[in-house]
Amino acid sequence: MISLDEVDGPKLRIGNVAEGSELKPGDILKFTNDKVDGNKEVVYMTYTQFAQDVEVGERILIDEAA
Repeated sequence: MISLDEVDGPKLRIGNVAEGSELKPGDILKFTNDKVDGNKEVVYMTYTQFAQDVEVGERILIDEAA
C-alpha cells in the first residue's frame, strides 16, 4: 500500500502498484475508483471525491507508507 500525503492535509490510500512503476517529472498518473492493478499510468483509489478536491497544478506527494 502507498499513501498520498499532503503536507497539511489528510493521508489517502491507493491500491497496490506493480514493482518498478517509477514516475518521472512530467509523467501523467491517472487515479481511478475502478479496482485495477496499479502501474506507472493508473492507480486505484477509494476516495471518490479526489478529482473534485484537487486543482490543476496542485502538488501531490506520493510515498511509501511506513
